[in-house]
Amino acid sequence: MAGLARSSIAHWHLPTLYGRSSPPRGLRLCGPYSRAKIARCAQDARGCLEGGKRFGDAGGCYTTSPSSRRPLSSRSSPLEPPPSSKSMGCTHSQPTLELDPEESTLSRPTLACPEESTLSRPTLAFPEESTLTQLPFFSEDAVGNTCLPPRPSSVCDACWEGPFAMRFGLPLVSPRSEQWYRRWPEKISYLTSLVEIELRANAGCVWCQFVLRRAAGYRHSDERLNITVCGHVEMRDDGSGEMDPKYQWISMKINGQARSPSVYVYAAFDDPAEPYFQVKSPMLDLKAPRFLYLARRFIDYCFHEHECCQSSVSPTSPKLLPKRLVDCTDLARPRLFSPTEEHAEYVALSYVWGGDQAHKTTTSNVSTYEHSIAPSLLPATIRDAIRFTHMLGFRALWVDSLCIVQDSDDDKLHEIGRMHHIYRYAHLTIVAASAERANEGFLHQRPPPEDVVTLPFICPPPPPISESQVGEREDRAVAQAQVGQVYLSSNEWDIDRRSCYGNVLGRMATRSWCMQEYLMSPRSLIFTTRTILFRCRGVLHSVGSPEDMRWDPRLPDALFLAVPPVAKPGSKEWREMCNEWMNIVENYSERTASDASDKLVACAAIAQLFHQALRSDYLAGLWRSNTLLVDLLWCSNGPRVYTRPIAVYRAPSWSWAAVEGSIEHYARSVDFEGVRNVALAEVAECWVTPEDPALPFGRVTDGILVLRGTPIPCRGSRSSRRYGSWTVPLPSFEEARRQQWGLGSLHSDEEDQADSIKQRDTALIHMCMDCDVDELPGRMWAVPFIRTKVISGSKHDRLRGIVLELAPSSNDSVSGCEKMRFRWIGQFQKDILIVDEDTADSGHPLWDPLTRAVKNGECPWTDIVII
Repeated sequence: MAGLARSSIAHWHLPTLYGRSSPPRGLRLCGPYSRAKIARCAQDARGCLEGGKRFGDAGGCYTTSPSSRRPLSSRSSPLEPPPSSKSMGCTHSQPTLELDPEESTLSRPTLACPEESTLSRPTLAFPEESTLTQLPFFSEDAVGNTCLPPRPSSVCDACWEGPFAMRFGLPLVSPRSEQWYRRWPEKISYLTSLVEIELRANAGCVWCQFVLRRAAGYRHSDERLNITVCGHVEMRDDGSGEMDPKYQWISMKINGQARSPSVYVYAAFDDPAEPYFQVKSPMLDLKAPRFLYLARRFIDYCFHEHECCQSSVSPTSPKLLPKRLVDCTDLARPRLFSPTEEHAEYVALSYVWGGDQAHKTTTSNVSTYEHSIAPSLLPATIRDAIRFTHMLGFRALWVDSLCIVQDSDDDKLHEIGRMHHIYRYAHLTIVAASAERANEGFLHQRPPPEDVVTLPFICPPPPPISESQVGEREDRAVAQAQVGQVYLSSNEWDIDRRSCYGNVLGRMATRSWCMQEYLMSPRSLIFTTRTILFRCRGVLHSVGSPEDMRWDPRLPDALFLAVPPVAKPGSKEWREMCNEWMNIVENYSERTASDASDKLVACAAIAQLFHQALRSDYLAGLWRSNTLLVDLLWCSNGPRVYTRPIAVYRAPSWSWAAVEGSIEHYARSVDFEGVRNVALAEVAECWVTPEDPALPFGRVTDGILVLRGTPIPCRGSRSSRRYGSWTVPLPSFEEARRQQWGLGSLHSDEEDQADSIKQRDTALIHMCMDCDVDELPGRMWAVPFIRTKVISGSKHDRLRGIVLELAPSSNDSVSGCEKMRFRWIGQFQKDILIVDEDTADSGHPLWDPLTRAVKNGECPWTDIVII
């Protein structure tokens, strides 16, 4: 029986187990095995089952478990976009065969054989339950695979005839039908010892060396080790509710204990093993013809086949082209030119300046640049962008530092007003994420992955696609067997650890301007430090790399329709669109701009896009609506120090754009249909003044919010019991009402009177301050906004509101008397224990009477002006 793998009973024809003298229909004998030999094999197999061992070998005893019946499926490889929406595959009926329980006390694999083969055409879109084609263990291919190709010197006999023969239990992609299949058990278990592993590892076996590193901690060299290897495919939600296969990976257990880290498996381009794996090795040479071919294929396939990426272009709507573009036809003499409709197709560049650019377009050199630009004067990132645009076959490139006259305010305003068109209608955006500054470039050679194990891989034949092909290959399958190479990445959680949005995009994920460039572009090539990603409105794929992003911020698809549907204020669609806006704002607030006054300008293109669906007034980052009161409940997020810009005015204090640092919204957690929700204030007036009326989504010069509510004077000290909490004495409801007499016109000599009101209740209030404070202001007011039930079934209500301080006096005050104005300095919340479920009362002398008064229409409100 020389040459036969000892890795699985499934690799043997055992006619006597079927109770007949010949194999079932569709299974043919392969190789020079006589019926007498097969009968002896059956006898040996039965003896091994009774003894609890596999066929004897020098390296250990192998056992297997049956493949999981949980189905899988695949789409076409992201590296090879499918030519059509369907692919051919195969399925088989699977009658089972059970062994006589008296013959063995071991658990046995379920043996199956096809009576006939049927064709199916699985669609590329994933069904709810995907479909892994399960060929039977007793098949002609399985028998063929028992005759292994010659063993490479890097693997020992025991491993070659064990895990390698079983392909580590991995589900594979058929190179012919692109369907997932596995004709071998998903788990391989074998017995060995530490000393045996060490001997084979020292002799050069790469798998034993891999196992030895994971067996660290086992001290006794003669201890028997039960090693179990299992193959998996990672499935993830692609965002549409469908499961998308991402990569194949291997897990290992030793004596029943998981040995981390798990490793993912990938293959190199043009290797015989490449078609079987979802993930390919990283592209390291970005100037290689292979990379250019794949990049063009991604771009062209998206442009011609993705309906969602084409819907934003209306044949009737005018396309506002940039005023200038860079002509990349002659790499030695790039120049600026004014595009026309005949030359409307262009590439845009998104990058980080990293400081002022010495060679940028100005009023003094714009005419020179229209003739030619010396490439040697340009930073490396722009030189690379010009070269790559040329290599892709495009003529025109848009780069902000060259295509906008940087010392002309008029030219800047003109181009900023078209920014939502510039990136939205670019054919492609080059995202130079690997460059932290413009002089670094992005086309340099990428470093190879670290800590990678290289293994030989026995390439299986693809599954048959018709009944007639089931018995055709016989010995030809063995003759055609190829050995390729695969790679195991042993970096712990390498994919997940590096997959977050910020890590992949590097410094670009921290820059304000880069966000709208990223979100507005219909398709992008993202040059990261490790790999290249292709992103469009339909997919996000890595161009030959195991790396991807778990979370990728996106704008709603409806915004990119030629005519976006208008959401009715207060409707479900309106709230969903506003929630999407809040998501964008929360991500955007974590970013910074070199010019602090660009906070609103750098997201103006996104705001303009949302305006097409919301059709509402834009109020320095918020939208006028009947839920504006709750939308105003944003707060600074996290324990870091937040500062409001002092030198540069960029937004009113009630706008999130007035602060630096990450913010979060409370509005998304409000159930607007809740019966216990009570609005304790209302918006009476809100407006802003744009710096340029032609740019309503850009800079503002001032703004006012007028609330009708109950300002409650308070002072307090920081609590040592909870971060961000302050102990604040609160007045009763009647005392709070009496103090309102001075808010309309407070004279300086009356301030002490307002402060002298007796304060009875001391409460622990959680205040989220959005300005630098070591202690609370000496004079401040809390204004309750809304009272809601914390969660269904809870005995607590939650009160939320804002914290104000007096704004500095204006220069035009007369006779020391002026209407009080306030600045927004934070948000507060207070949980209230309900003692009477029928009345929802808590017994609090302030919150309960205030809530009852509002419910009864006796609104104890006054106008509060916030600037």
